[in-house]
Amino acid sequence: METRGNILVEGVPQPDPKVQERITAYQNTRNCSFKGFLQDDGLLIGTRFANSAQIHHVKFPMGARKQITFFDEPVKSCNPSPRGCSHKGFIHGGDKGGDEKIQFSFYDMATGKSHMFTDGKSMHQAAVWSEDACKIAYSGNQRNGTNFDVYITDFSAVFSSDPTAQAKRVYTAEEPGYHWTSSFVGSQLLVRKYVGIKNSTYMLLDCEGGDPIKIAPQGSEEAAVACGDIYKSNGVIYASNEGTNFMTLRFYDFKTFKSRELVPESQIPWDIEDILIDDKSDLIVVGYNVDGCSTLYFGKLSAVLEESQLALTPVNTGLNGVLGKVELDSNDQGCRLGYAIITAESAMDVYVKNFSDGVFSEAVRWTEAEVGGLNPETFIPSSLIHYKSFDGLEIGAFVYRPKKEGKVPVIIHPHGGPEGQHRPMFSPTIQFLVCELGICVIDPNVRGSDGYGKVFVDLDTGKLREDSVKDIGALLDWIDGDAGLDSSRIGVWGGSYGGYMVLASLVHYSDRLCCGIDMVGISNFVTFLENTADYRRDLRRVKYGDERDPSMREFLMNVSPLTHAHKISKPLFIVQGANDPRVPLSEAEQIRDKVRNNQVDVWYMVAKDEGHGFAKKANVDQYQLALVAFWQKHLLSS
Repeated sequence: METRGNILVEGVPQPDPKVQERITAYQNTRNCSFKGFLQDDGLLIGTRFANSAQIHHVKFPMGARKQITFFDEPVKSCNPSPRGCSHKGFIHGGDKGGDEKIQFSFYDMATGKSHMFTDGKSMHQAAVWSEDACKIAYSGNQRNGTNFDVYITDFSAVFSSDPTAQAKRVYTAEEPGYHWTSSFVGSQLLVRKYVGIKNSTYMLLDCEGGDPIKIAPQGSEEAAVACGDIYKSNGVIYASNEGTNFMTLRFYDFKTFKSRELVPESQIPWDIEDILIDDKSDLIVVGYNVDGCSTLYFGKLSAVLEESQLALTPVNTGLNGVLGKVELDSNDQGCRLGYAIITAESAMDVYVKNFSDGVFSEAVRWTEAEVGGLNPETFIPSSLIHYKSFDGLEIGAFVYRPKKEGKVPVIIHPHGGPEGQHRPMFSPTIQFLVCELGICVIDPNVRGSDGYGKVFVDLDTGKLREDSVKDIGALLDWIDGDAGLDSSRIGVWGGSYGGYMVLASLVHYSDRLCCGIDMVGISNFVTFLENTADYRRDLRRVKYGDERDPSMREFLMNVSPLTHAHKISKPLFIVQGANDPRVPLSEAEQIRDKVRNNQVDVWYMVAKDEGHGFAKKANVDQYQLALVAFWQKHLLSS
């Protein structure tokens, strides 16, 4: 293998200087993600000026971004200290080389020092402040490396010589599953246990003792929950699809110990993705995922205590796109709503709206993300199309079509997950492919995608696995019928589960495809399940099937691309992170070796300091240059 920086390559040519010069502008676009209000001192954002995303402080709208953290690794999470906290700063989380063993630290703005309060070696999730800012709750698998227990620590202990010794375990997980702390009021801690996309529960822990109280789902039916928040001593406001197809707004009443629906799916037939409440302003804000785009509504918080359904009014966010973090912040002057939003043709930026007298003000823009000196007006928006699959099921897809005469080549770009969802979000790579190379990129949301209800997300579970691959076959038929698309020049590109879809598509449709790019993809479901990180294994078995069962093992082997690798007759580019805890390096190595036996062109790239995908700019840049070269050789010249 040839070494290029932190990347190892086989069969990958040196970058074309002309391409490198042009793509540099696209590689220097940036997003500004909202991390939260910093008490009354502006807000924190995440952006990248060097090799990885770091935390920056912005004191006023369109003000300078002062970089706060300077780590080699990207900052994966940030949670600013709330009002009343003895120290102004933020909790931040990060790993090493993409190993996903997240550690939490508190960054003290007064001293410029970070204080780690987790063990430095296990995986941790979902750090949340208590309402009085005196405690921090989080989950971690330090006890046995598999199960995620829930811990709380006094904030003062963060500055001690051994903060982990002072952390108190308040819940011991006896079964596999992630435990995400959600809301911490008084001694009550709301925790979401996640087993799978269709199986999660909310429970209320009393951190001073006592048995957990199950909040939802309330019946025996398998269901999922999301976005919960404790509403003082009244109850819990949350979303669930118990008894419905979509996640609807509900209220668990502490007086009656029962839940009731606040907004039925007949009123808004889409999944909820955000719930925010502010008691001082008597305000509730609810976000919905509407066919891939985000829509916010607001209502009167105290109305949830009434027996009637909650009335909601739309919030004008200013752009039709996808929201990042959304946060409410209240002080003596009133309440404000902060959010980040991204669209297909504009990078992510941060906005703030004030709320008073029952009305939101116009949005005030706080950041302007750089786009590498490019003209944003030249970026291509996405168009949403729907096509029928083999069984009549309607599949949605976002299409990025170049402004070019004649038939253009196509890249089909399945998402990961498999419970992910393509949404209209700015991608400099896609914009380069469309604007500079004249390629149409199609992002399909095949069956099994999230965002379309629990029935749709379950249509690829277990032995229905290859039905999602047939959705790609139906998309090929749709492309055949489009006069502006060249069905003789089609490539496929995806990561993680999308990488599996690439390999499976090349197995089933090699005669209709020119080539494929597989990034951190599953090549054999049995070896994947046997070698994925211990804490993930049982959770993935819920979706894919249990390889320990002889019948299921036979099925998984039969649908694995590795089993049918001899059918892959078109060029393949395989990309992998060496430290990937989800889809191990061995998945890439084994499909590389098999496909090479077919006497086809196989490119191979491994980043030594990355995990499940590439996060560092130097590595991303190399990957993008190789990706473009691959398409130029095997798609454009086909």
